[in-house]
Amino acid sequence: MNKITHYISVFIVAILLFSSCQIESPHNDKLDGYWHIEQIDTIATGGHADLREARVTWSIQAHLLQIRNYDSDERQIYVFHFNSDGQTLQLTDAYFDDRTIGDSLITDYRQIQPYGVNTIPVVYTIESINRERMVLSDGIIRISFRKM
Repeated sequence: MNKITHYISVFIVAILLFSSCQIESPHNDKLDGYWHIEQIDTIATGGHADLREARVTWSIQAHLLQIRNYDSDERQIYVFHFNSDGQTLQLTDAYFDDRTIGDSLITDYRQIQPYGVNTIPVVYTIESINRERMVLSDGIIRISFRKM
């Protein structure tokens, strides 16, 4: 077999291998990205927490959501699995992200409540979303975000 035939054979095999593989990539549309929490409102009481100056973010990609507090002296990173149908966002499987000992399942939700997550699972209605802003509500609280 000459070199040209060899290279053509390798090329054809590579094309067949890549074309037979399917890479699953969820289409989260406008939901994907890096979101800064600007405020959390309590719907029933009208309470309001202004977080515009706080460095608290939700990062959304594929099927994972990460909440991070950059202002805390302690490493505060939480990871969730999520599902979205475009109208709702459901968070499940909450973990505290700790690279030294491994991620631990969160069972005490008090540690994630300051970030707009009162319980797991939780379903948020996507009240509005565009390329710059997003508003979520679970019926108890409303969270307003700005895309970074």
